[in-house]
Amino acid sequence: MGKITSAITFTGKVGGLIGYKRNGKYYLRSRPETVRQTQATRHAAKWFGAASRKGALIRSALSPDLDILCDGGYINQLNRTIVKAGRNNHAGLTGFRFNKYTGTEKFFTSTPVFTPDGKLRIPAQELEAPPVASAWR
Repeated sequence: MGKITSAITFTGKVGGLIGYKRNGKYYLRSRPETVRQTQATRHAAKWFGAASRKGALIRSALSPDLDILCDGGYINQLNRTIVKAGRNNHAGLTGFRFNKYTGTEKFFTSTPVFTPDGKLRIPAQELEAPPVASAWR
């Protein structure tokens, strides 16, 4: 793994090199001549990709309201939880917390539930009253 220190940076494949960005820094590595994947490896990669896309949908919906730093740690936590839960096992996601301060109760006053056919049902929520505003004239 080589670190790119020049003004010209890139990501992607060029000849036998692969350029990538990690933690704001650019790196190079050599491209393997052959990649051997078993059927199980392909299956696991597809499942991880599907879990990552599900996690991305959840994060994009909630991230504007999360009170946590975007360090990437919560991305891995959510993906790991989805992978462990498995396909169509929504109970495996019950109680997930982004950190010890931010759980789903921050967003929902009434807990969402999954119906037996696998659909998410979000009950009517009670919204907090906005703070009273006063103005001087």
